[in-house]
Amino acid sequence: MTPVRSLKLIFPMAALLLLGGCGTQASHQVVSSPLAGISGQVHGGQQPVAGATIQLYTVGTGGDGSASTPLLTATVTTDANGSFNLAGLYSCTSATQVYLTATGGNPGVSQNNPNLALMAALGPCSSLASIPFVVVNELTTVAGVSALAPYMTSLSAIGSGTSDAAALATAFELSSEFVNFSTGTTPGLNVPSGLTVPAAEINTLGDIVATCINSIGGTTGDNTNCGNLFSLTTPANATAPTNTIAALLDLANNPALNTPALYAMTPPTAPFQPTLSIAPPDFRIRLIPASGTTVLQITPSSIAFPNTAIGFTSAAQPHDYE
Repeated sequence: MTPVRSLKLIFPMAALLLLGGCGTQASHQVVSSPLAGISGQVHGGQQPVAGATIQLYTVGTGGDGSASTPLLTATVTTDANGSFNLAGLYSCTSATQVYLTATGGNPGVSQNNPNLALMAALGPCSSLASIPFVVVNELTTVAGVSALAPYMTSLSAIGSGTSDAAALATAFELSSEFVNFSTGTTPGLNVPSGLTVPAAEINTLGDIVATCINSIGGTTGDNTNCGNLFSLTTPANATAPTNTIAALLDLANNPALNTPALYAMTPPTAPFQPTLSIAPPDFRIRLIPASGTTVLQITPSSIAFPNTAIGFTSAAQPHDYE
């Protein structure tokens, strides 16, 4: 039995997580000020992405899916190793929840991939001082889109109104439970007791997306890996996505869409392990009860009833007399 929750009630976690990277990030020093910035790497599978454009956004406040605000004061692109640094290029003065995106770039193929779009949901801007390194890859993207989908309309439009800002913040926490964005691996830390992260499902979906990321791109109907991904994640009577974040967003909103065909896209040598051995019922990413654990979640947790007078009436009861 999967845990039940409303669209915007998401399991909380504790603080955001730190340190790590893809392989050899131990030499990166800790940054002590949020103004100093964070560094990281962009990977497609296990391949560095060179020349990707990095942006740091803070979420919109004009309602669900409202436009995000870019925070960087200069253009940042990744180097040949997929590395980037945001030192001194943003301020948290007017920022709340923040996330990173990486778009375009070359994942080690013959040319740049215009359909490449990856993200990592970082959480409160005020906490960035404690995040010295970030890995942006397919797994952080699956986690970010899956958790933030109720508040998202595109990679540059994630937001909420004032009344559900706390729920959006909890969605960021859920993303970091799915995947540790400091290492780019699943599961994350601080997963609530009695629940587990579907790591094999997240890895499998990340592997499917990697077939598009690690290519020169494509369009719907051209029989390329990107073209096939976009075709399979297009809802009925909808416009086909043109980047990998948009494809994952369509899938998050329609998780049973073409599941067997999507699963068949899993590459023989998958970059993220372990993977599912058979196609799942759908690609809905959510926390699930640990073996032997029953989780009951009710929304709302209480209901207030008005004071109501209850009247009683009495009536003589008939009797039989001999």
